[in-house]
Amino acid sequence: GKNTRIDGELIDAVDVFVGGRAGPNATPGIRILENVPCAELPHVLERVIPYLSDKRGPARGQAAQPQVPAAAATHHADA
Repeated sequence: GKNTRIDGELIDAVDVFVGGRAGPNATPGIRILENVPCAELPHVLERVIPYLSDKRGPARGQAAQPQVPAAAATHHADA
């Protein structure tokens, strides 16, 4: 978490990372969104998680989820 200024107002925000791994062969995640207001985080994740889940393929025994256009996962990357 961090503080960032959006429209002149100082707010709590986060950067969203995917991937990465902990342990002996740790690797960093990749930042996909920057300065997402904490108040909007649940809505943003609702749109990003199905998109990313589809990219990994369906879990065993589950149907594939419909793709979400890449534009749905952008919006704060340049805020």
